[in-house]
Amino acid sequence: MVPQRTRSLKGLTELLPVLQDYLLKAATSAQPVHEVERHIWEQVLAIGRPPSSSSSPPSGAGTAARN
Repeated sequence: MVPQRTRSLKGLTELLPVLQDYLLKAATSAQPVHEVERHIWEQVLAIGRPPSSSSSPPSGAGTAARN
């Protein structure tokens, strides 16, 4: 099993050129800043999540208590 820190660093290294391209396209197309910020934030947060967590809803006592 690969440690979380190693996965996060690898993910960040792979994400940086993708975000650079995205920022360039967003700037040249005058995309609203709030949309750019949201996209970047979602991409950065996804680095720390296991791939399966994005497709399954949260579960547990905390979820049941809110419903």
